[in-house]
Amino acid sequence: MEKLSREEIQKIESFLLNLNIKFIDVRLELTDHLATEFEQNSEYVLLEDFLKTKVNFIKDFETKRQKSIHWSYQRLLLKQLSKFFYVPKLLFFNVLIFLIVYGFVNISQLKNGYVTILLSIFTINIIGFAKRAYNEKEFKKLQIAQPLYSIMALPSLFLYFANLIKEPLLEQPIIFIVYFFIGLLINISGLMVLLRKKKDIQEYYKMIK
Repeated sequence: MEKLSREEIQKIESFLLNLNIKFIDVRLELTDHLATEFEQNSEYVLLEDFLKTKVNFIKDFETKRQKSIHWSYQRLLLKQLSKFFYVPKLLFFNVLIFLIVYGFVNISQLKNGYVTILLSIFTINIIGFAKRAYNEKEFKKLQIAQPLYSIMALPSLFLYFANLIKEPLLEQPIIFIVYFFIGLLINISGLMVLLRKKKDIQEYYKMIK
């Protein structure tokens, strides 16, 4: 079958809008997918008939894509965290963070360390929130931007659980060291991934506008 004309491509885009597919990136991907399938495999003569058979696929596609993006960001977070243990230039920061946490134990200032490190983690989360919220209006148009907040979801749990296990943290130096060492690393990793993905998304948005 011949390639679809510009008018037929616009019909697909209009069909997606009528199904309330609001994200630009989702519509672009679906338009390309549907156009290619119709050109190569469709048994239908009329594009309209073909599209009507794809309503459920289109709705499922958006939901599955959202989940896929979310988990891809979580994998990026864990990958970034792991880099602190083998990338040479990050090993220095790894050691520095460990020494900072250990320093509070060494000088027997666990209470001061508890407050200081929690404030540091809180600050990292506030920076992440502020960076994500900047240009919020533009990001509302892209599905790939929606799960950016979730990158900091796992790291922020260290703030919550620190209060629940406050007593053992202040009484057991080894728990203090392990908990806050990992907590700082994963929060810094989360912020790094968020900033990097936001930059990528901004460049992508400029390209498709």
